[in-house]
Amino acid sequence: MDPKIQVYEDFADRLKDANERDKVTCGDLKEAANQLAMLKNKHTEGDLKLAYQILRCLRNSCIHSKKNQNLIIENDFVDLFKNYTSTMLDPKNISVLSSTEWFEKTKVMAVQFLGNLVAHNDTAKREVWMHAFPSFFFTLFANLNEKGKDCLCMVVYNCLKDREFIFDNENEFWLLNSIIEFSSSTDDCEWGLLVVELLFTSNSFERFYKELTLYPNVRGILLDVLHAYLSDEEAVVSVKENNLIFLADDFRTKSACIFMLAKEDSEEWLEESLLLLKVLSILCTATSLCKYKEIRAEEKLLKTIVDLLKQTNRSEFSSYFSKPAQAGTAKDVHPAYGFKRDLVRTIGNMCYKNKKMQDKVREFDGIRSTLNACNIDERNPFILQWAIFAVRNICEDNIENQELVGSVEKQGLARNHFLTDSNITTNIVDGKITISSKDSLNR
Repeated sequence: MDPKIQVYEDFADRLKDANERDKVTCGDLKEAANQLAMLKNKHTEGDLKLAYQILRCLRNSCIHSKKNQNLIIENDFVDLFKNYTSTMLDPKNISVLSSTEWFEKTKVMAVQFLGNLVAHNDTAKREVWMHAFPSFFFTLFANLNEKGKDCLCMVVYNCLKDREFIFDNENEFWLLNSIIEFSSSTDDCEWGLLVVELLFTSNSFERFYKELTLYPNVRGILLDVLHAYLSDEEAVVSVKENNLIFLADDFRTKSACIFMLAKEDSEEWLEESLLLLKVLSILCTATSLCKYKEIRAEEKLLKTIVDLLKQTNRSEFSSYFSKPAQAGTAKDVHPAYGFKRDLVRTIGNMCYKNKKMQDKVREFDGIRSTLNACNIDERNPFILQWAIFAVRNICEDNIENQELVGSVEKQGLARNHFLTDSNITTNIVDGKITISSKDSLNR
């Protein structure tokens, strides 16, 4: 082994010890940085091995050591590091280096150094952001494997976590866009998801979401991740309620798209409708959480939800949004799958122990539509259970609603294809529904 490589490998191993890190001098770090600078235009496998060990030394020197982090910043070593790494990632060099495993190792080690440098050091965060954003970050992101990209997400997260997203230029938008797409493409992207978390807890979510108009796939990913966080009872991230209210307003203004899709099979309507269905799922979950008091009391949202439920029962739309259960059929894959059920769920959630919202459902004439949802529906699994839950919440401690439900006249049994196509028949005897086998009636 090259003696220089051995020296830096041994030095890096010693720096795992806190006492050794405390002994590091400015001269030690200068020597390492200068050696790295000398390798700027040298990219043999031996050169890469030496660069790897030097970067490993710099990385290890920063572990829980603000002193060493500050020495690196004060002596402009970040600029030297950037120059070396940028040269290594120059397209003409990549074509030569890509065949060696040390190229991949050195790239990842370079990002790990940045990650340790910015940890718990505001000065280092500002310095790295100034040198790396946007072009250097984009260069790194384009040339890293999954492990390296997640390390880079760690750097971005640490740089951004203590400040609000600004989006004063499109580069922040593109960086976050790239991280979201990466987070969805791999199962091992912890730091990428943490960056997305920052967006959910920021005041810039609305602005970023609007910027994604031409990127429905990224919008869909963002909504899926948001729904996952809301559904996780152990999640420590608290999504800002004003971001949920924004989504509720967006849903209200665009919800007619879903009915346009029912009339016209269009890729444009399908794209927008699938996003709206995701938003509705988010609203279902958000309204089930007592901490979100404002959105649970949004009268305009409730009216929209009730109006949509009533429209799904109209003759021209009913077959599109509902499909009676049939014996032996598999789950139906459909653009409106679960739509009607989620409308009912949201009504039930918003009426839970809320007299004002209970009265509003009656005022909006939504009780009968909720009762009509008490069916077995293949396109809306468990809608019967959710409808019963909603009726219970609508009527709890509300005499007016109880009287309205009690006044509903019996009109016989609704037609159900599952019962019609099977060996089961139903009848009303003395006001009660009875179920029996057709064979028993023919004996």
